[in-house]
Amino acid sequence: IKVDESSVRYYPLDELFSKVIGFAGADGQGVVGLETTYDEILRGTPGRIYTVCDGRGVEVKGYKERREAPQKGDTLVTTLDINIQRVCEKNAMMAYAQNLADSVSIIALNPKNGEIYAMTDYPEYNLNDPFSCENHDEAWRNGCVSDTYEPGSTFKLITSSAGIEEGVVKESDETFVQGIQNSCNPVFIDLGLRIGSERYYADFMRFGLLDKTGIDLPGEAATIMHQPDKIGQVELATISFGQSFQLTPIELMTTVSSLINGGNRITPHIGKEIHGTEGTVKEVLSFEQTSGICSEETSDTLRKLLEGVVAEGSGKNAKVEGYAIGGKTATSQTLPRSDNVYIASFLGFYPVDDPALMVLVKINNPKGGAYYGGTIAAPVAAEIFREIIPYAQEIGVFN
Repeated sequence: IKVDESSVRYYPLDELFSKVIGFAGADGQGVVGLETTYDEILRGTPGRIYTVCDGRGVEVKGYKERREAPQKGDTLVTTLDINIQRVCEKNAMMAYAQNLADSVSIIALNPKNGEIYAMTDYPEYNLNDPFSCENHDEAWRNGCVSDTYEPGSTFKLITSSAGIEEGVVKESDETFVQGIQNSCNPVFIDLGLRIGSERYYADFMRFGLLDKTGIDLPGEAATIMHQPDKIGQVELATISFGQSFQLTPIELMTTVSSLINGGNRITPHIGKEIHGTEGTVKEVLSFEQTSGICSEETSDTLRKLLEGVVAEGSGKNAKVEGYAIGGKTATSQTLPRSDNVYIASFLGFYPVDDPALMVLVKINNPKGGAYYGGTIAAPVAAEIFREIIPYAQEIGVFN
């Protein structure tokens, strides 16, 4: 007779949150996701029974055995919201099917403090049967955090902020307003050239774009950017409209958050509190914030410009009646360009005057015919905003 020790963790929501939560192995140790980051907090310690044995391993009679009771692990309370996640996963699944996409990534977070309400990288997998996937590493991988891509025109938000901060463009410049509303590449190429490579790169560093976000999930990828001395006129032009470099979806959202919230670089996070076995709060988790990323005036200007993009520009398909939403569409190509593989995306926030909810929709390699961000990603974002804004108002997100 052979006895193998194992433990099983039951996940009642099956696929919901799978790439965020992750799972624990047979030894109780976290394998991916939050299970890895907070493993020591969650795991606890097993119980033990000690007996006295002789040199042959035979128990010696007359000695009282000693017992150590098992200790439960602590509880992690998260910022995740099951209702917002369900809305995001439902819309990700629909976009995945309608556009015959390789995958669909959706993130919803608070740009004021970095709290993540929902994150899905569809298709997800069943946490109670994680090894049923054909390619484990690919199926478990969270593309929102671990995969980089060329952001395309959503990066024009960052170019615009750098231009405003450097004083080379103003909101009163009519061609600039029209350029961002219509996502006109030549306008941003000119803006990048006005800024110049040295100042532009210095702005990237100040904005935090070249640093990892520090999100409390494993496997975060770093931004892939040209070295400063390798940014010539061509590189400067392509960077200005969001191509020839790569970043992660969570990096884009974190950097843009700091540019619309008044200049505070937030740390995106999911952990909120640690509760003990009795339900008492043992620790309130805190995450770094850095102020002075940009000026309040730059934030005000950027928010107004992005409201115009949704109200009357390329992002009009993200418009929701009764709500002032700001945002930007993007359509970028993957390498090699000759393969004609596209990424359609939309990044938006609400309310414009004091953003407390930001949503990114990223559709990877749509093969259903349309591939523009304004055509297929913006409507998905509109539906998400339409469903979750009333609920977010109820639970006090905008207070």
